[in-house]
Amino acid sequence: MNEFKKYFFVFFLIFGVLFFLGVFTPDFFVLASSPFDITYPISELSSCATQDECRVYCDNLANKDVCFAFAQKHGFVSKDDAEKIKNLPLVGPGGCQGENQCREFCGKSENQNECFNFAKTNGLISQDEIRRFEKFNKIKGPAGCRGFEECHQACGDPRNARACLEISRKEGLIEEKEFGLLEDVLEKGGPGGCLGPEECQIYCQDSNHLAECVNFAKEHHFISEAEAAKIQALPQIGPGGCQGEVCRTYCQVPAHQTECINFAVENGFMSEEEALHARKAMEAMRAGGPGGCSGPDECRVYCENPDNFEACAGFGEKNGLVNKEDIRRGREFSRTIREKGGPGGCHKPEECRVYCENLDHGDECFEFGKKQGLIREEDIKNFERGKEIRKKVMETGGPGGCKSDNECRSYCQDSSRAEECLAFAVEHGGIPPEDAKMMLENFVRETHRPEFGPPSRDFEKFEQEKFRRFDEFRGLERQFRQGPATQFQGGPGGCLSPEECIKFCSDPANRDTCAHFGPPSGGPPSGEIFKQVPSGSESEFRNIEPFILPKNTPYPRMMPPTEVASPFSPDLINPQYPQYAPRQFGPGGCASEAECKAYCSDPARATECGIYVPPSITPELKNSSSPQSGFLRFLSAMLGVILPGFRY
Repeated sequence: MNEFKKYFFVFFLIFGVLFFLGVFTPDFFVLASSPFDITYPISELSSCATQDECRVYCDNLANKDVCFAFAQKHGFVSKDDAEKIKNLPLVGPGGCQGENQCREFCGKSENQNECFNFAKTNGLISQDEIRRFEKFNKIKGPAGCRGFEECHQACGDPRNARACLEISRKEGLIEEKEFGLLEDVLEKGGPGGCLGPEECQIYCQDSNHLAECVNFAKEHHFISEAEAAKIQALPQIGPGGCQGEVCRTYCQVPAHQTECINFAVENGFMSEEEALHARKAMEAMRAGGPGGCSGPDECRVYCENPDNFEACAGFGEKNGLVNKEDIRRGREFSRTIREKGGPGGCHKPEECRVYCENLDHGDECFEFGKKQGLIREEDIKNFERGKEIRKKVMETGGPGGCKSDNECRSYCQDSSRAEECLAFAVEHGGIPPEDAKMMLENFVRETHRPEFGPPSRDFEKFEQEKFRRFDEFRGLERQFRQGPATQFQGGPGGCLSPEECIKFCSDPANRDTCAHFGPPSGGPPSGEIFKQVPSGSESEFRNIEPFILPKNTPYPRMMPPTEVASPFSPDLINPQYPQYAPRQFGPGGCASEAECKAYCSDPARATECGIYVPPSITPELKNSSSPQSGFLRFLSAMLGVILPGFRY
């Protein structure tokens, strides 16, 4: 649920989502999603012919193994989630099977402890979620409700809204600033006077009410002026008259791809250069892929065969779809594993990829790739940084108290936490401060700068505030998380862990207390960290939450106008293929939009700059939050990225 909707509905759903949506969401029971490169029927999944049919098939836990294998093959699940899913029993709590049964069972208050224990035992919830549930389990909602169904029903009644809000505040389920925003909405009502989640959602999903809902969000500081302008500028009708999710289906049809690309260019979702490369890729596939393969699945199978590497490499090279250096390294990799064997004794690309996707083999695979010259210097540096970050996370916890790759990635995908996560990476991962500041500057300018004209005074203040927060979090990291957790002696306000202290001291109301507590280890006196802002005050930008629309994204992948996407998702601590944030410079070292546009206007640089491939022939890798790099990058090269759309 995006930030805009969250502020409307959180006090109606607060008691339910803390447990239910954190444990038994469809993602745990439905493994077969439908990215653009999947065609129906899917033979591996009992030949299901539609997304709904496949969802029903994979909702049955008796089919979890085959669905799990399919999901792994197509990269639908992360390694962390894959392990959790793989080890799930065939039946859920109370013997429930499938999403609907388990939702119904776990929605009843008398079953919540059994469901909680099931989720805890099977690693489906984080330590923070465990803590919140245990706290939530001790309180009662309005009218004494307990459990998702009871409290969802009770808090969905506008008459109980005030009670839900007060209890959420009292029990610390929402922050003080959220309370203020929600209280204001509660008193005045939402757009059109809507009350309750159903009313507001129905009202704002109507395109006739878009302007009113956007203005409401802008007036209540949920979105900025620039963001409101972007939303209002979105076309309400897509190619072929499609709307919302229908556009995905429409643009999957090869006959519609030219129309969809033209629409994307006309509406600013693609550049002319991206459209040029997209059409080039379409033409290449129209004449037939390597070995005469047709379509993504057939070509994937063909190019997964090591014997066909040269044919696939030649196809990609001939059509300008693959970087020549990657082809060279791919050939070297193929020769090496064929003659000498790879990590763990693997002799085929697929064997090596399976072996190296296991985090336990990360160091071995990294050293193999490094020794054979298969890993770029940039990836080597990132790997070493990733190991340092991972070590610190295991010792003291990461941003927000995260304790694993998945938890940290989830926490840092929230763009409002950019400063906090970057500060952690700088202090404990060896990322140069100047690189981190460049990342933060690029992020702020990408997401908040006005679309046209020079930066406004408000934007410049907002940018300065982001940098101030970044420096503040760096000081807090040095003060409270510098040494081993076993040596932590407590901090201001009675905080008992680094995370508690960082959270306490990042609250403007506690500046005086923290400023006089003592100097951080190896850093400036605590007072220096907080002196820029008066005690008890908070930036005037405190309510500017990220409401970011995808930029330069083809329309078929656009979310409906009422939804948002966060562009900042640093894979903070993954040593196997780490990614920290947007790169400091663009292709060829370009440092401005004009320089990058000039550099990338040369078709020979298509791969380096990034080509767009129509959705019907590409997996959703272009904006993936976990792109492969290092050794796995070259394994992927051997498994099909040399085809249009299978580019990392």
